Amino acid sequence: MDKWDADMKVVDHKRPNCVLKNDGLVSDLIDVDTKQWKRDLIFYSFDRSLAQKIVSISLLARLPVDSLTWQ
Repeated sequence: MDKWDADMKVVDHKRPNCVLKNDGLVSDLIDVDTKQWKRDLIFYSFDRSLAQKIVSISLLARLPVDSLTWQ
């Protein structure tokens, strides 16, 4: 699993005053409509160094079409 997999829990990395739930996922940090990081939430929830690392990760502008790989 990549360090910032969309299903990874963020509880171990957040600030004490973070508004994210303890079972929050990385996908909670992504705006589903714009496919961009929720920068305000990220910089509020994590220390500046980690927030910079998160928002520096490129996100796909569009999701690939699902395909059946095994039958």
